[in-house]
Amino acid sequence: MGTVGVIGQLPNIHGAALSLANGANATGTSGGALTLSIVTAVLGSSLVAGLVTALLTGLRGAATARRDGYAAAIEALVAWAEFPYRVRRRTDDDPETLRRLADLGHDLQEKLARYRSWVAAESSAVGGEFDAVIGEVRGNVGTATGAAWQASPVSSAVEMNVGQLYGPDVTDSLDRLQRAVRWRFGVRRLAPARFVVRRLS
Repeated sequence: MGTVGVIGQLPNIHGAALSLANGANATGTSGGALTLSIVTAVLGSSLVAGLVTALLTGLRGAATARRDGYAAAIEALVAWAEFPYRVRRRTDDDPETLRRLADLGHDLQEKLARYRSWVAAESSAVGGEFDAVIGEVRGNVGTATGAAWQASPVSSAVEMNVGQLYGPDVTDSLDRLQRAVRWRFGVRRLAPARFVVRRLS
């Protein structure tokens, strides 16, 4: 083919090239939009899944910390209620023994005060119940501890069985407190404090 023939066909070749280019651009734009939509959907679902996972993990962690806190608070209350028995079952009146028991008593009271503040901050309803139980136990613990200090040290295994040192049994009070604590977990945690107080009364 001569030069004149090639030059004569240039408009046709140029037009075909433009048509191919436009088609490619159209296909590229459509495919790009589809790809972007797919990527956006995938990233969106991954983001939502990540947020949900993080939320659930945070809720589980908070529930575990709350459960551990209440368990420690009740443990501190029980240890304080049992302190008179520690004093009554001492085996001697040596200065070191007396000092150790006195330090234990102070530590138990400080720990109880710390958890009392924690419970009150975590839930006003449970905090009120916790305070009520402490009030029920306090006078009896003080009286029983004083009597235990005045008693002679035990000298045999039989004397370790000291019986009940004070009248009211704290079991009922602890059961009531545990019922209150249950309101701080699961769906019941959403209940208003006033509603919880009415249910506990």
